[in-house]
Amino acid sequence: MCGILGQFSFKGISSKEKYARANNIVKYSGPDDFDYLFLDKSFAVHNYFDENLRNLNSDIDYLGAFGFRRLAFLDLSKYGHQSMFSLDKKYWIIYNGEVYNNIGIREE
Repeated sequence: MCGILGQFSFKGISSKEKYARANNIVKYSGPDDFDYLFLDKSFAVHNYFDENLRNLNSDIDYLGAFGFRRLAFLDLSKYGHQSMFSLDKKYWIIYNGEVYNNIGIREE
């Protein structure tokens, strides 16, 4: 099982300390990896890899944020890291689940 945390508000998100604590509370459900995505007012994505968000740019007003905790089950490699993004970083995804028919898809 993985953990996903999300918040969106035109008034801005809560403090980074509260957000990091909330994501770390569910660490038991996803101890293998984590990630944070923050959206600014122009909907540009800012990706952070510090578990406690010490490197978060506090000069930016963020409208939304997503946190993710990963439990590596089938894919134990780094390629299962989330968030995942397109090559041009225009599209981002965080999801909870496994692609159970991944072997058949790879063969195809």
